[in-house]
Amino acid sequence: MKYAIWLSGEHPTLPYAELKGAVEAEEAHILGTFGKIAVVTGKNAGMVFPRMGYARRSSLLISHGDFETVKRGIEDADLPEGSFAVRAYRYGNFPGKRRDVERRIGELVSKQRKIDLENPEHVLEIYLGNEIFAGLKIEDKRKLAER
Repeated sequence: MKYAIWLSGEHPTLPYAELKGAVEAEEAHILGTFGKIAVVTGKNAGMVFPRMGYARRSSLLISHGDFETVKRGIEDADLPEGSFAVRAYRYGNFPGKRRDVERRIGELVSKQRKIDLENPEHVLEIYLGNEIFAGLKIEDKRKLAER
């Protein structure tokens, strides 16, 4: 499995150094970094994010690339049963509007699954920048802080 991890912008080098250490500890691999987004895979890649203090969010990666590639990836994905919401976040230069992306991807997801913006069972996160990443939300730091 591949995970997209949104690194914080609090410091220019610490998030990447922390990522390298967490990846090494969990026997995972960094497939690439795209500005604030890192893609990781490997044996325990899902455990990289909980180890990190300089990361904001994490998602199980479905697709990444330009908008059309991401749309095709979502159409072809085997989405889990249950209701969905789509949330888009801007991490870099993206020429469009975040809400337009949420609406367009939401229309696409609604062909496969029920949309519930108030209390969804799953959240499809879209990270918008030079590359677009789409994935199922795993955790964000607010939930980890509640533990």
